[in-house]
Amino acid sequence: MAEAVRHIRLQIDLNLSRADLGHPDRPGLWQELRSRTIHAGELRCMGACYTKDPDCPEWMYLKGKPDGTGFRQAVHLNRSAARNHPDAIETDKHKALKERVATVSERAGFSVEVEARSTSGKRVTDVLVRGEGGLLLGHELQVSKLSIPTIKKRVRIARGDGLMPMWTTDNPAVQIEHRVAWATIPPTNAGWVRTGNELLVSGGARDADIDRCGRTAQSLGSGLAASCTSTF
Repeated sequence: MAEAVRHIRLQIDLNLSRADLGHPDRPGLWQELRSRTIHAGELRCMGACYTKDPDCPEWMYLKGKPDGTGFRQAVHLNRSAARNHPDAIETDKHKALKERVATVSERAGFSVEVEARSTSGKRVTDVLVRGEGGLLLGHELQVSKLSIPTIKKRVRIARGDGLMPMWTTDNPAVQIEHRVAWATIPPTNAGWVRTGNELLVSGGARDADIDRCGRTAQSLGSGLAASCTSTF
C-alpha cells in the first residue's frame, strides 16, 4: 500500500491522505478515479522503490469507498513484487502511528521517547513509554511484513533490555499472534491516524502462556489421553 502515487495519464501526483488528493482545483477527482477500473500503466508507486529507480514498474490500483468517505489506499497490482520493495524510507503511516502512541501516552501522564536506541545499538524501539513502578513499555508499530525469526529476535532483545514489548499492526501478514503482547487494528493510512479518528482494536492479547501438547499417564480404555492447554 502507498499514500503517494503518480497518475501517468493525468500527469499529477495523488496524496491519498488528503480529502482533495492534493488537488483542490479538481473537485470530485476521487469519485472520477473510482468510477472505473484502473489498469497497469496508470498509477505508479512513488515509494522507496521510485527514489532508487524512477522507471520502477510498480503499478497500483485504488481501494476505498467511491463516495470518498473513510480512508483511501493505493495497492500494488503485483503483490509478489511489492513484498520485495526496498524499505529504506519510513512510511508516513508508520510515523503517524508513532506520533499517535506518543501523544496518547503523554496525555495519560507518562514520559515517552520516540526511536529509543539501546546503548548497544542492537535495539531501536518505536515508542518507549515509562510507566509506574519502573515499567518500560516498548511499542512497536509494524505495518510491513516481517519474518517470524526476525520478530522473535526483536522481542528477545527488547526483553533482554528490560522492556515489556507491545506490538501493534494493521497488516494481517505480520504474524505476531501469541509471540508477544499484541493488538491489531483495521488497515489505515497516515491521514486517518493524524485526524484523530478512532483506531478500533480488532484483535489482540496482553499475555499468553502456551503449554506443549503431550501425553498423560491417564488411561482411557486401551489408549492414552492427550492433553493440550492454552491460556490467555
